[in-house]
Amino acid sequence: MEYEQALERVKAATFSDIADDAFSIGLAGGGIQEFLTLAATYIQASTKGCLLHCGTTAAHLVSTLSTLAQRHANCRSLTESAYRITNTDTILTATGIPQLATATNIVGSSELGCTLTTLKNTESYVDGTTQGQTVYVAAGTIKLTSTDTNFNDMTTIASQEPTDDRQLMKEAYTAAMRNKGDPPTFKTKSLSQIKQDSDFQNAAKLAYQINPTVDGQALSDKLNELFPDSDGDFKTKYWQAAEKQTMPFKIGTHDAGKTLKQVDNTKELSEILSAIQLASSRNGREK
Repeated sequence: MEYEQALERVKAATFSDIADDAFSIGLAGGGIQEFLTLAATYIQASTKGCLLHCGTTAAHLVSTLSTLAQRHANCRSLTESAYRITNTDTILTATGIPQLATATNIVGSSELGCTLTTLKNTESYVDGTTQGQTVYVAAGTIKLTSTDTNFNDMTTIASQEPTDDRQLMKEAYTAAMRNKGDPPTFKTKSLSQIKQDSDFQNAAKLAYQINPTVDGQALSDKLNELFPDSDGDFKTKYWQAAEKQTMPFKIGTHDAGKTLKQVDNTKELSEILSAIQLASSRNGREK
């Protein structure tokens, strides 16, 4: 209900209203960071939570985020004209973020991610720079852009007077910092609580190709099999163990059992994500 109400408010919103509604939409969606962790990549603590690419180049990072963002329905939320901070060729489409025009580099400085305002802790607002190309994440606003040395970190986002397409990031960051409630985060829940969370259950079904019709006790049994740790063990080691989770299925010629960390090229990642998307599509048709 909060999601629909926020979208309705956006239709008539002035720019100053947008950031708060953006935060509400993301908060209502929830679960996105966790979905990305489960599905295809992992978090590096040394970069304050920056989502790593699965290869070794900036090109891999760009294509990974671009592909990942198309795989979750919540990336389709913010299509109102008020959110169009770039040209129409790079805006969010009906199927998510458009693929980058080239696989190896950012097109100009206007490639758009999507507004995923599910984060609050400033340790999760990150900037990641690789080989001269930058990923900004401010209050969940993901934007891919060419490096700008004057706009590379959260300190700058919080203090600089922004212009043009930076304004939404500034406002989203400010809104998140002003928000009094904490967005749902699995990091503050016990494992037994997490396994009852619908966002987690849906993400697990996609990432581990659990039949979408599996529910109730059968789903609980499957999740207990996949995540058998005690609450105490889970709290201390799950986020370190996430990158070691194996993909329990075979994609084309790729062996089953490969860890997420070993997915090291965009073609293989694309095939894996395509399989996840196929599972998602089946899930949608069967609802």
